[in-house]
Amino acid sequence: RPEEALRAFEQIHSLGQGGLHQPDLAVLSLVRSAMAFEAMGRPVDAAGRYRQFLALWGEATDGPEVIAQARASLSALQHSRAQ
Repeated sequence: RPEEALRAFEQIHSLGQGGLHQPDLAVLSLVRSAMAFEAMGRPVDAAGRYRQFLALWGEATDGPEVIAQARASLSALQHSRAQ
């Protein structure tokens, strides 16, 4: 149920990094929102969330596997739009 997941992740994100005791959850909510947008067939919205996520964590060379997944998903979305 991607719509329900999206609502939950967007709510977490709306609290902001300063509004949570674990600010990484706010950042991770961006990538999870992107995945929900993809599942809902909304690639433009998904790409936007992936970009937001990668703007915050994309330069990390040693981090969660989700960073590489976000890069790959964004690349695939961009590639499919170019066709």
